[in-house]
Amino acid sequence: MSDTQAKSSAAVKSQTNNGEIDLSGFGFEVLDAQSREYRLVYYSIRRLLERDAAVDHAKKNQETGVLFDKEAFRATFTKQFDEVEQQKYSLEQLLKLAKQKWGMALVDLKAFNHQNREEYRRYQERMNGY
Repeated sequence: MSDTQAKSSAAVKSQTNNGEIDLSGFGFEVLDAQSREYRLVYYSIRRLLERDAAVDHAKKNQETGVLFDKEAFRATFTKQFDEVEQQKYSLEQLLKLAKQKWGMALVDLKAFNHQNREEYRRYQERMNGY
């Protein structure tokens, strides 16, 4: 291939995908940084609300022993916030909520998410006999 043909071929590739690297050949979706951040904030808020709801439920049901229904909570959360892919609220709105309700900024939500993932990993190891 001549130098001119190579430049022409590169220009065509650049035009067809706007100069971005195509990762579709891996067979799974690679989310961009903003989508990952949105998901992290969305799921952190869900977990924080779930934790608060479980504590409130325990206080109200001490004597009856009725257990907190995590699945019902998550269904209610999804009705209010839609599925994460829908992005019903902007990232800024979610961050404002986290700041108002729990005093948490993005960096705090990242740490909270990491802590929860580690707790879940340890739980899974205990359940699987590791």
